[in-house]
Amino acid sequence: DAHQVSGIPREFLSIFSAKSFILVPMVIQGRAIGAFYADRLAGPGPITEADRRNLHMLRNHALLAVQHCQSK
Repeated sequence: DAHQVSGIPREFLSIFSAKSFILVPMVIQGRAIGAFYADRLAGPGPITEADRRNLHMLRNHALLAVQHCQSK
């Protein structure tokens, strides 16, 4: 439930009408370069632990790809 998560700006909450969502930041060397967002607008129930793990895995793969490109 978005209202139970601290640290999310009210402006962000007002943009989306989802009752359940996850926001996973992409940070490299202390600098935010983006974020992944997923919600349950059309689906039943809240974001699950499996959803959270999958989104974190996707984020981690994206970060590896960005770091690989930066190292060339």
